Amino acid sequence: MPMSVPRLQPRLPPGLSGWLRATWPVLVALGLFGLVTSLLEYRQLDLAVYWQAAQRVFIDGIEPYTRANGQGLPFTYPPTALFLLRPLAELSRDDAAALLLTLNLIAALAVILILPRALARTGGGHDAASRRLTRFGPLYIACYGGLYLNLHFHQINLLLLLCLWGYWWTLRRASEPESAARAAHRTLWIRRLQQLAAGGSLSLGSVAKPHYGLLAAGMLRCERGVRTTIPMLWMLAGAVVGAAAWVWLSLIVAPVGSWGAWVDQVVGTTNYTTLPPGHSSIAAPWNRSIAGEVARWLVPNKFIAPVIPAASAAGLISATLVALLGLITAWAVIGSLRVRSLHRRCGRPVEQARLVDLELSLVSVWVFLAAPASWTHHLVMLLPAALVLLRDSVLEPCAGKLQRIVAGLVLMVLALTLDDLLPRDVRLDSRAILALMTVAVLGLWLLLLQQLRNQSALTAPPAVAPSAITPACRPRGQGQTPP
Repeated sequence: MPMSVPRLQPRLPPGLSGWLRATWPVLVALGLFGLVTSLLEYRQLDLAVYWQAAQRVFIDGIEPYTRANGQGLPFTYPPTALFLLRPLAELSRDDAAALLLTLNLIAALAVILILPRALARTGGGHDAASRRLTRFGPLYIACYGGLYLNLHFHQINLLLLLCLWGYWWTLRRASEPESAARAAHRTLWIRRLQQLAAGGSLSLGSVAKPHYGLLAAGMLRCERGVRTTIPMLWMLAGAVVGAAAWVWLSLIVAPVGSWGAWVDQVVGTTNYTTLPPGHSSIAAPWNRSIAGEVARWLVPNKFIAPVIPAASAAGLISATLVALLGLITAWAVIGSLRVRSLHRRCGRPVEQARLVDLELSLVSVWVFLAAPASWTHHLVMLLPAALVLLRDSVLEPCAGKLQRIVAGLVLMVLALTLDDLLPRDVRLDSRAILALMTVAVLGLWLLLLQQLRNQSALTAPPAVAPSAITPACRPRGQGQTPP
C-alpha cells in the first residue's frame, strides 16, 4: 500500500505573520488612499482664490478683499492668514497647485497614521477599543470623503487640522499624571516649551479660521492646584503670544487697508442669512451648518424654493439654535472639568485623556454647526471627533447594540458624504436628502454629548465619609480646629 506523503504548506516567519495580522487594516487603508487619489480629479477653484490673493498682496501690493465683478470667489480669510500665501506669490498657478497637492498628500498620510494611534492612548491601558481604533481608525479615515474633497479643491484645512491636533495632543498628555520614568527624561523647561508650543500651535491653526480658537476652552481648570494650573497657563501664554505674533506679522506683510477691507467686506457682510458677495448662497446644498439648513427652508435662494420666504426669521432661528447648543455644550464641558478637578484633588485615578477627547470633540462639532458657512470639505476638521465616537461607541466592547447602530450610521453618512453621491437634480428635489449631512453632524454632537455625560457620571467620585476625605479634597473649613 503506497504511503501518502504530507504536503508541506509554506509558512511565514512568526514575526512577519504577527505583524501582518496586526497591520493589515493599515496597509489596506494606505492602498485605498493611494487608489482614490490616483483616480481623483482636481479643480483649482480654491487654489485660484489663494493664488490671486498672493499676487495682489505680494506682487501688486494691494489688499485682497476688494473684488471686481466676475473675478471668481472672494478671499475671506483674515489678514492673519496672508503670510501663509507668501510661497504662492513666486509660483505659476500650476506650480502652486503642485505645491499644495504635495503638502496635502503629506498631511493626509500624517492624519491617517498619527490620529488613530494617538487617540487610542486614553490613559486606561491598552483596552480593546483602543487596540481596535489603532487598527481600523486608518481605514475609516481612508474612506472619509471630506479628506479627498480637500485634495480635490487644493484646500488648506488638512494643514490647519494638524496644527490644531498638536495642541489637542499636548493638552491630553498634560492632563494625565506623568510617570516618574517619563518625567526623568524631560526637564521642567522642556515640558514648558512643549506647552508653549502647544498654545502656539492652536493659534497657528486658527489664523485662517479664528472660530476654532474656541478649542482653548480645553485649557480651563476648575481647581487651584499649582501642578495642574501652571501647565495650562503656559499653554495659554503660548496661544496669546502666538496670536499676537500673527497679528503683528499681518501688519507687516498685509498692504495698508487690509484689516479695514476685511472687516467691511467680509465680517460686515456675513450673518446667518447672507454671505459675502461672490460666495455661494448660505442655502447652498453643500453648507452643512445650522444656518445653512435653516436658510434652505426660509431664505430665498437659487437652489431650492423656501417654504416660507422669511429671511429675518431664519436669522433669529439660527442664532437661537446656535446659542442653545452652545449653552448645552458649555454645561457639559464645565461638568466634565469639575469631575476631573475633584478626582485630581482627591488623588483618585481617572481617564483624563478620554474626557479631554470628548470635551474638545464636543466643542469642535459645535463650532462647525455654529459657523454661518461650513462646507462639505470642512468636515475634515471633525475627523478627531469622529474617531473619538468610533472608539467609544462602535469599537467599545461594552457599547450597546442600538448605540453601535446609531453611531455607525452617523459615521457612515459623514464619511461617505452620501448626498454628494446623488445627482444634483435628485438632491434638490428632496429636502430630506439636503438635510442628511447636517442631521448627521447634529447626531455626532448628540452622541458625543451623551458619551461625555455618561463618562462624567461613570467617573464621578462616590460619596465618602468625612473622615476619608483628604485635606486637599475637604471643603474649606471642614474638620479644621478653630483658633
